[in-house]
Amino acid sequence: MNLINSFCCHRLLMAALLLFIFPPVLFSQSYGDSLYVPPIKVTSDNGFGPYVLGSRRTNLFIVTDLPTKTSKIVMKMIDSRDVQINNGYTETGTNLEAAVWSFESDTMGFPLSPQLYIEIDYQSDSVAIYKIPYTVYPDTANIVASSGFGPFITNDYTFADTSYHPVPATTNNFSIKHIPPRSDTIVFEVMTVDSAIVQSFTVTAAPGKYLDSARFSNVRMDLLPLDTRYLHVAVHCQGGPDGGVEFHKDLLTIPQRPKLTTVTDSLIFHDSVGSFVQNQVTGQALSIDSAKGALIQNGPGQRDLDNHLRVIYPGPYSLDLLQSSFSIESWMQFNLSVNNPALRAMTLMRVDSAWQWYIEVSSDNVYLAITSLVDTLAYDLWTVNISRQLLLGSQWHHLAFTCFYDNLGNYPTGKFYLDGLPLPNVQFNSSDYDYISSYLDWRQYLGTQPLQLGGEGIYDNSLVTAMDEVRIWAKTLSDEEILKNFQKSPLQDYLNIIQ
Repeated sequence: MNLINSFCCHRLLMAALLLFIFPPVLFSQSYGDSLYVPPIKVTSDNGFGPYVLGSRRTNLFIVTDLPTKTSKIVMKMIDSRDVQINNGYTETGTNLEAAVWSFESDTMGFPLSPQLYIEIDYQSDSVAIYKIPYTVYPDTANIVASSGFGPFITNDYTFADTSYHPVPATTNNFSIKHIPPRSDTIVFEVMTVDSAIVQSFTVTAAPGKYLDSARFSNVRMDLLPLDTRYLHVAVHCQGGPDGGVEFHKDLLTIPQRPKLTTVTDSLIFHDSVGSFVQNQVTGQALSIDSAKGALIQNGPGQRDLDNHLRVIYPGPYSLDLLQSSFSIESWMQFNLSVNNPALRAMTLMRVDSAWQWYIEVSSDNVYLAITSLVDTLAYDLWTVNISRQLLLGSQWHHLAFTCFYDNLGNYPTGKFYLDGLPLPNVQFNSSDYDYISSYLDWRQYLGTQPLQLGGEGIYDNSLVTAMDEVRIWAKTLSDEEILKNFQKSPLQDYLNIIQ
């Protein structure tokens, strides 16, 4: 058996199998311009509609009972003006007995009134043409949610704080309207990112009736898992795909914001942290002064004590000031208007064995510094002076510092920002940089202490009264990124945070 005959036999066997799975339909309506149009059988695994534009659907057409001596068969989709839609299918041979054509409807680009066009060449001089209507519905389905599609604060995750307070119950009602005609079943499914079904609900029409809408009521959004990702709706209509006409709407769940407390020797001092400006929408702002601050503990890090015991200290926020790119930013409120001694200073944030960002205020100027704390000494690496007038008043200010290191042995470049704009005349102390990099093992101090926000003021003054949106980046933010972050509110809502 030659290659051509082998291929033809394979096609015939496949067609026979498909005919067994999908029984054929004899079309007595035949169309053509020949005197005699022979009847043929056409089978479709998904019928001839309805198909809803944009939904996933595989079409497989099988044509059998071809006239004797069929030499060519053409199958394609055409619009109401007989113009071909996308790609078609052509098969040629000496005596064809069957033909199979498959395509994906959602990539076909259907108009509203297409037809299946079949053209058969047989007995060397005869042509038969068949046109079979194919029903297409526009995508008019509308899915709405009474409480929106998120983000929703959820309690469905492991609690690590025994004093944790659950968020209020949040219910949602999902509705779908303007569904395809002849719909009898609608399935709602809340699914995770891995397509696991969390909750489901099925609406079924009464016998002999059809649905025009459906509703999934009282869905508890605060009980959904964190990996919830979308609402899946499958509308089953007569002639539609087996899995139904499918629709997806993204759902987003997020955890409740953490509550910050400070712990010392098994005692919890709530007042040592200060008060919070807190609610479920706008988040938290930490109130601080020269005596009150916060330690952010999240490990790991190691340190030897005097008794030679090695303990774990939380210090993941340590930065290599000498040989890495990084960025630090935060919203802050200042109190520079009170009459205090001429020179005042206060820590903004620090990892006390690695780096520190602090502020000094004189009668006219404000001095900002990024300092290395290795070798028990403080080395000011980057500094800048600005006018005290820029920070007067009670409004929030956005402060940032960025550092770029090129890994080529050049000095890193540091930039300070105030309210989204870079500050001029930043000074870099190359002598201190050379001394640390040449004579001190500065890397041993990284990752050994927690991040400290506020506290440790000189003369017990409160230069900074509140901090919010503290961010530490392991990259150099651009001028445009700093400006974009400044243009967001210091107390952002959840929609801003997830963008």
